[in-house]
Amino acid sequence: MNKLTFRQYIFIIFLLTLIGSGASFFSQYIMGLKPCSLCIYQRLGVMGVALVTLLCLPFSLRSVWGKLLSTLLLLIPIVSGLAVSIRHLYILYYPNAVANCGPGFNLALRKMQLAEKPYADFLSLILKNHARCDDIANLFGLPLPVWSAGLFSFLILLLIVAWIKGRR
Repeated sequence: MNKLTFRQYIFIIFLLTLIGSGASFFSQYIMGLKPCSLCIYQRLGVMGVALVTLLCLPFSLRSVWGKLLSTLLLLIPIVSGLAVSIRHLYILYYPNAVANCGPGFNLALRKMQLAEKPYADFLSLILKNHARCDDIANLFGLPLPVWSAGLFSFLILLLIVAWIKGRR
């Protein structure tokens, strides 16, 4: 039986982040589910993981140091995204305990649009939030932050498996 290499695990993580990012845009633009600011931060976490995997793939992932550096770099956006999704779930289940869910990017986007920055409209598609953090839509019976936390948890598990199998 063929065992996967560390590079193949990193590529699988990249593919999963593409699916996760695509699902977030699909849910927003096709299904009409409006994201809040924490949803946007989670989306940025998934995109951050994709970016780091793209940065790691061209480098030598055969040495222990290359694998260690890739693993540590990937853990930063994965753990950050997981922390945001856990915070989002806390706000969802204890809405009276939290005043708000943090600043969004809407004001910064508006300033960029007023300054006629050419990339403002593109960033608005990715970063503009529309909903409150305690008003979360469900997808297949589960709140969206649960799906996000599940993705980040699975990515951590996959990275651990890649590290353990890659050390042999």
